[in-house]
Amino acid sequence: MNSKYLLVALAMLDLVNTGFSAGPIASTSNKPACCVKELAAASPLPDRSLYQLDSSWTDDAGAAVKLVSFRGRPQIVTMFFARCEYACPLLVHDMKRIEAALPENVRTNVGFVLVSFDSERDTPAALAAYRKNHNLASNWTLLRGAPDDVLELAALLDESQKRNFEKWPILGRPINPNYFVGASYEQEIGFMKKFIGERLDWIEKQFPPVPQMDVADRSKIAFGGVSAGDIYLTLDGTDPRAPGGEVAPTAQRFTAVISRPPAAKVFARVKQDGRWSGPLLSFP
Repeated sequence: MNSKYLLVALAMLDLVNTGFSAGPIASTSNKPACCVKELAAASPLPDRSLYQLDSSWTDDAGAAVKLVSFRGRPQIVTMFFARCEYACPLLVHDMKRIEAALPENVRTNVGFVLVSFDSERDTPAALAAYRKNHNLASNWTLLRGAPDDVLELAALLDESQKRNFEKWPILGRPINPNYFVGASYEQEIGFMKKFIGERLDWIEKQFPPVPQMDVADRSKIAFGGVSAGDIYLTLDGTDPRAPGGEVAPTAQRFTAVISRPPAAKVFARVKQDGRWSGPLLSFP
């Protein structure tokens, strides 16, 4: 995993607070999902709303998308990149948990948006493969944009930090047990980028690499990219790593190419010297 990308993701997690959630909230009554109506979009938009951006994004089907097209429905948004092996699958998993926890009549009116900041490698085809591997429904939107558009989107987050420090004026004030006290938002972010980057580099070196699945033939299960350790997998979507670090009873050790059942939910990890890699998930 590239640490700098995760740093951008962490900075962008406040995205919902700066525009996407500015649209109206769907009715939370107990009416059936078919009867819940989309509320009219609020007007006018704030100057700093993300819906004001004129940038054009591309979804995993290759279609052009404007951010304003999301207006009128609540959106849960996060930044990610398809090659992310540790944090991003967990972010998507958490979003799925949020989706599952919503009442049915609310769930049908909520959109889930994954915005990539890896403009070079996250092509529509790569995003489409990500959707398929993670079994993302039609109410999930996967977007990619030009580097300048990603930076423009990030720049709008400046508005939310200003509101934050207007409400809690803590810049330049020692607050126990904070090790570093920045005199500006930029200094705080600079310190956190350095700390998180160094910490992630260290963490990544403690784990074996994530196995890579050969997706050329979806009827078979084959792995590569593993020079040491053993690959363990399950076909029901459960973790091959049991609590405590042992091999789960449902896991099997991968030794050769195997046929893939049509409904198989592949969950794989590498185990090496008692350490486990991050997860590889491949669902129908």
